[in-house]
Amino acid sequence: GEVFLREAKRVLTAAERLSERTRAAARGEIGPLRIAYTMTSAYDTFPELHAALEEALPGLAVRAREVYAGDVPTLLLNGAFELALAPRCPLPDGLASQPLREEPLLAAVSQDHRLAEQRSIDLRDLQHEFFELWPRDMGPGYYDAVVAACRAAGFEPRRDPSAAGSIVWANIAQARGVALIVKSLESQVPHGVRILPLRQPPAPLPIDVIWATDQVAPAVGRFGELARDVADRHGWLSTRAEHARSA
Repeated sequence: GEVFLREAKRVLTAAERLSERTRAAARGEIGPLRIAYTMTSAYDTFPELHAALEEALPGLAVRAREVYAGDVPTLLLNGAFELALAPRCPLPDGLASQPLREEPLLAAVSQDHRLAEQRSIDLRDLQHEFFELWPRDMGPGYYDAVVAACRAAGFEPRRDPSAAGSIVWANIAQARGVALIVKSLESQVPHGVRILPLRQPPAPLPIDVIWATDQVAPAVGRFGELARDVADRHGWLSTRAEHARSA
């Protein structure tokens, strides 16, 4: 009888722990959460969200990886990730999104560029330069934003056909091309690159949280709530209003 009672208590305790963990999982408080993010989110946006997740939901096992934005739809639809952070672009059926951040665009030039000592420049001052811009299939949202900014400034950007990966920074530093980058990357540029504000700032680059609508995990909903809180706290979605006031 003593052995039975002892084992029965152990089983009941284990069952209660299992029941509580099941309820916590249903609330999106524990379990794995796989997040893909692009370079535009790598140095500020994702780290801020990750820190907030660790504080608010320490039971979530976050697994994150940097990816190309062009791969995001496939990675979400095939179940490789539950969430992605990527520049806004048209989404295929089966995906949904919510706004996360609006990133101002700045010009990146060589420190030896003829305009490098200017406090700010007009985007049209770069119309004869090669733009270090990855092919559209690698980053459609960012590509479209840069092309739209250049067209609004009155010219069609000339894309460096060799632009891909981290080689773009070397090309800029060696005065082989220029680029538009998001403001959160400003402190991460390598030696030899100068960042310049634009006198007539183009429309900011929208960054979204994206997920597949089929069988949405509870943790996805909790992440969406937390992302809204972080965006509100940092004013991530106020850029467009500030841009409109300054125009």
